[in-house]
Amino acid sequence: MVSSSLLSRPRLQGIMLIVLVVFVSQISFVTSTHGIDFPWCIPPSNAIYKTQSAKVGDTVSFTWNTTSQGHHHVSIYSDATCNTGDENFIGGSSGTTYTFTGVGDVVFSCNIGSHCDRGQMVTFNVLAEGEEVKYSLIEDNPCYIPLLDTTSDGSTLVQQTLPSLTMVFASLLAFFL
Repeated sequence: MVSSSLLSRPRLQGIMLIVLVVFVSQISFVTSTHGIDFPWCIPPSNAIYKTQSAKVGDTVSFTWNTTSQGHHHVSIYSDATCNTGDENFIGGSSGTTYTFTGVGDVVFSCNIGSHCDRGQMVTFNVLAEGEEVKYSLIEDNPCYIPLLDTTSDGSTLVQQTLPSLTMVFASLLAFFL
């Protein structure tokens, strides 16, 4: 049997504080925006990429499934015209990143075959570091495919799990304190 000194109120409060810190750090990991994850593909018919927002210092990561979506490039163009020879190649593998260093529009496109002509082009409007940026939701991206199962109402398991974990944690905290 465990002695009562091991389960003293201050010791339990300390343990709960550690659990709280770990729990909050995990939530921050799930919801933080240390970068911009950007699904990259040839958009489905009649879909286009909306202009995205970013700020100086943000990093965008272009991702795609090479098995189902094939091969893509990420290049910067001087304008939104798909003119080959006008691009600055950034990368050719999923996970290619680019960090914004200046204010203004940055146009990304894929220069493989007709990918650009078929809509694989996006403009990021980059604002200064101190300015408020309204980031687009990943779900608004025409190439977004949920990595987690969705429910019949469209919410993801993460969205359902976090409130549940919050309730469990709050109940434990109330019980021990």
